[in-house]
Amino acid sequence: MNMSKRISTDMVRPSNVITGSSSNLNIEHPAVYPSYLPEFFIKLTTEVGDTVGDMFMGSGTTGIIAKELNRKFVGIELNKEYFELATERINKPSISDWFSH
Repeated sequence: MNMSKRISTDMVRPSNVITGSSSNLNIEHPAVYPSYLPEFFIKLTTEVGDTVGDMFMGSGTTGIIAKELNRKFVGIELNKEYFELATERINKPSISDWFSH
């Protein structure tokens, strides 16, 4: 696909916009984003068995989705409470448990 026709310096065209609802999770993190965002980019840029890195791990959504999609995951988070929250969510055994707290 020739992306030069789809990318403009002054606007975003609908063909390159990801749409969806916002996250409504009520967990101990102020900026939880919906799972479809990391899912889209993980599927787009990696294959099963690859490693996904998230240098601002936050609540761990990217790690959860990487695990669900059979990718390895490396996450970094400076805030100790957020790191513990993310680790707890990522390590839950059931996928349905990952999005509830």
